[in-house]
Amino acid sequence: MLNRMLLFVVGAAAVIGAYGLWLLLDVPVSKLVISGDLTQIEQANVRAALTSGSLGGILTADLKLLESKLDGMHWARNVTVRRQWPNIILVSLTREMPMARWGKDQYISAGGHLLTLPDQYFDIPSFDVAISSPHRAMEVFRLLDQIASREGLNINSLKQDDQGGWSLDFDNTITLALGSEQLNQRMHRFLLLHRRVLLDEPRSVQYVDARYSSGVAVKYTTPPLLAASEVAASELVASEFSSNPLQERH
Repeated sequence: MLNRMLLFVVGAAAVIGAYGLWLLLDVPVSKLVISGDLTQIEQANVRAALTSGSLGGILTADLKLLESKLDGMHWARNVTVRRQWPNIILVSLTREMPMARWGKDQYISAGGHLLTLPDQYFDIPSFDVAISSPHRAMEVFRLLDQIASREGLNINSLKQDDQGGWSLDFDNTITLALGSEQLNQRMHRFLLLHRRVLLDEPRSVQYVDARYSSGVAVKYTTPPLLAASEVAASELVASEFSSNPLQERH
């Protein structure tokens, strides 16, 4: 009986001692270290999300909860949260990079995912898409951008109207209408015109319409004093690369 009581006392003392040691080691978290390719605003948003509630002690901090807070920001990727004794929480994450602006307030990633970012990015293309999904819009952009880059052309904006027709604005101020089908062929037709004619054209090109089944139309920027007959002649120029007359656009 005495031995049992002694064992009980020793066991209780061990439990109390272990608990006391746990409390002693469970130092309150007082420092967050955030690593990753983030802007200052994004780092501030991460810090605010993690400190919205008590972090607790270094041993009792709920790392899964902290990770879920960052995952809830939608743009955070590859999130890891670790402890570093005595009082530090280490946070590592990456940002899903925006490829273009989507409308007024959102961005779109390379994978076609919509992002709401705390920072703003101005030196990327803009998308104004009426009916297609973000994923489809990114597919179209990738195709056209790959073709345009062969001629050193950069796309400033990608647009789609209510009828599904696509158009581009380049950084050289040319607007190109492509329509809703045969985008690959029409883009190549435009580049052929650009390479053989437009690069050596002394007049400034304002608009190119490649929605015809054969050929393209070119609108030049017309000086105010140009004669009316010259204006009419410059409004629509059939491509020299087609033996057929211009057909209906779509």
